[in-house]
Amino acid sequence: MRALGPLLVCGLALAACEPPPPETPRLDDETLPDVVGTWTGEVEEDRLRYKLVLTIDHLEPGADAGKTSYTGGLDCTGTLTFTGADRRVLSFREDLHDSPDCADGRIDVRLRSDGRLGWLWYRSTSDRVPDARATLDRR
Repeated sequence: MRALGPLLVCGLALAACEPPPPETPRLDDETLPDVVGTWTGEVEEDRLRYKLVLTIDHLEPGADAGKTSYTGGLDCTGTLTFTGADRRVLSFREDLHDSPDCADGRIDVRLRSDGRLGWLWYRSTSDRVPDARATLDRR
């Protein structure tokens, strides 16, 4: 019985000394996804469908970040201001021009694992449910 005592203590000590399992990798909030470039796709808004060309030039909070161009059922252009990122979702304020049918709003984008860009448009910065959505491809 005395011989089992040191073995038990040693076994417990080894279990306590084993390295912990690796942590689940976390996304670094300081590193923004690579979304700079031109993206194209079709927007769905209620029963409307129209084409979007989204150009993101750079990501500096509060600065002009790019532009939007809508055609085929909605014809207007806009400028983007990068407002920040939260959990890998990048947000922009969109100011639209040249058409009474166009409304300013908020755009949220997220780079998907397949390399495409998920795009959501909100009429108001406080809205939680998007008014339009699209999946965009890099051009």
